[in-house]
Amino acid sequence: MSDVYYNKVMHPLVSGYFETLTEVREVLEENGRELKDFSPEHKDWRLVEEAKRYLDAGDLADRFHRLRYLDEDEDGPAERWAFSYSTPNDVLFNGVLIRDLETGEWDENSPIVMTNRLHPEYWTSPELIELAEQVVENTRGSVNDQSEMTKQDRARVRAEVAAKEAAEQAEADAIARANAPRSLWQRLTAPLFGNR
Repeated sequence: MSDVYYNKVMHPLVSGYFETLTEVREVLEENGRELKDFSPEHKDWRLVEEAKRYLDAGDLADRFHRLRYLDEDEDGPAERWAFSYSTPNDVLFNGVLIRDLETGEWDENSPIVMTNRLHPEYWTSPELIELAEQVVENTRGSVNDQSEMTKQDRARVRAEVAAKEAAEQAEADAIARANAPRSLWQRLTAPLFGNR
């Protein structure tokens, strides 16, 4: 199954934090797979045509959100749209479409991959950028846009981490106080009043 979770793009059988197509290629190779080049002459190009047909009819991404990498500030140099899209006939199309904000151009090295759920082969092509752009255009602003939910989930996770760290620090402080040297008066009164 293809999916997008926060800052990770999950491709079938392989997962990673991909910022470039090169990284996708390397991770696939590490796992004994290959990212093949795709063109209209390819026997499976019909997968692209099928996806385009559904997108032309207004189909939306299965998962979709504005992605900010963890080390990126709110106004980073690029915008990234993470998506996972599938058709009823097992076409899986997913990745992160990246646009340079200075030039307004979509990055041809965006980590975007198409595959067929039935055959674990992975394809890429500069022409998939147009298809990914159509996914973004169809889905942006729709009820399926997960951007706000992702932002809330990240804030919740940060709050949970901060609360856990605060609790651990409070426990460490209590242990340090309990183990701290005490005066003679404190040692004599401890059986009556407890350690203070």
